[in-house]
Amino acid sequence: MMHATCVRGDDTATDPCSDGRTGPMRTILQWTGLTLAALIALATPAAARPACADRQQGLDVVYCLMPVLEQADDALNVRYGALRAKLPPPRRTALKADELAWLRWRDSACTRHDGSRLFVDLACAIAMTEAHARFLAARYRACVASSCSDLDFYNTQDGTGPDVGPQLMGYPANSRYRGPDAGYIAVYTHDDRNVLYPVGGGIYVAGFIRLRGRYEGRIFRPDGYATADISADRNFKALTDALFPGHPGGTWAGGDTGGFVTPGLAH
Repeated sequence: MMHATCVRGDDTATDPCSDGRTGPMRTILQWTGLTLAALIALATPAAARPACADRQQGLDVVYCLMPVLEQADDALNVRYGALRAKLPPPRRTALKADELAWLRWRDSACTRHDGSRLFVDLACAIAMTEAHARFLAARYRACVASSCSDLDFYNTQDGTGPDVGPQLMGYPANSRYRGPDAGYIAVYTHDDRNVLYPVGGGIYVAGFIRLRGRYEGRIFRPDGYATADISADRNFKALTDALFPGHPGGTWAGGDTGGFVTPGLAH
């Protein structure tokens, strides 16, 4: 069986990976009765990998690139395991969800089925895997070797995967998170310039920001801030001031946005 990236769950007694490690496994190559001859690498030898540039035949490229993908997966597993081991349980759960979403995105971007044939762009898989390992290493530096806020941790994603987040009705928004488990904070100001609408009492809505979290009725609770007053949180103020600059007196955040998201998503 081809080696695969393993994403460990909280129950490490289940779902063994092919090399003895544990966790729910997703792989870019699923060897389900397919022979090697049924596997076609879409990348050209020169574009695929410098080390394989001298390979001119399709299967030669496959034989050359498969170990490279294995090595990239090994490095990714090391980075993922090192980061996961140092995180508290809530962040660990979020990391696992993000990793599974990224694996699905990699598979979608780099593979294609045509009947009984599986087409795999090995160069694509290698490039995405190596880039993601670098992303995880950067997250380790930012959130383990140093420290990062929950706002930063829960809303930092890798790459340019599809945006499947809930949509805001009637107004533009700044998206900091593309997953489905998301909602919006409103950005408030006392300045009446460059705003969307007034809410009364000399307060105006300057814009909206999509973040990871969930709704309780109309109120959006960003992950990591379920019971916090985000209007007084310095990390949220830094975010809203950075994304909506130029308001004398600054801006602040609030979560009463349930009436503006796609029906059925605010609950």
